[in-house]
Amino acid sequence: MTKNINELIKNRFSPRAFSNKEVSEEQIKTLLKAATLAASSYNEQPWRFIYAAKSNNTAFNKILDCVMEFNLPWAKNAAGFIICVVKDNLSLNDKPNSHAWHDMGLAIGNLSVQAQSMDIYLRQIGGFYAEKTKEVLNIPDGYTPISAIALGYLGEITDLSEELQKRENTPKEFKPFEELIFNGEWK
Repeated sequence: MTKNINELIKNRFSPRAFSNKEVSEEQIKTLLKAATLAASSYNEQPWRFIYAAKSNNTAFNKILDCVMEFNLPWAKNAAGFIICVVKDNLSLNDKPNSHAWHDMGLAIGNLSVQAQSMDIYLRQIGGFYAEKTKEVLNIPDGYTPISAIALGYLGEITDLSEELQKRENTPKEFKPFEELIFNGEWK
């Protein structure tokens, strides 16, 4: 079933163990350029991204400070962060953009494949303080931060706590393909 799936997609995973190898601002911008080339409803391109490489200590720590405490033991080792923000309303008519989160998902899909091609790994973070992020990063009204991404080169699992090592070593289980797709109607 998966023999024809692109290797970059098939081999993607979300590590918690990052090495101390730096990811440059230029590399992060390459990832973000790939994201911005995604399709979007009405070509609205509702995504906005705020990034920080670890080399920009002040910006990096501002974002790290918005990550929930349970993610800090591993997130602090990332080489960079991206905050994913969507524009709430359509520019076309100022009505709510019900496809903005979907469109952001397409953008992150592009970013993810580009990262894999560069041997850079991503871990999406839902455990962050959205309201604090808006305040700390000066995100204006009408825009919603929806996730954070930690990124970097793959590190050693043994550098993580025992609890995190156990979680990292637990095989990821995907739901059966047949449970997720339906031909013609929901069955």
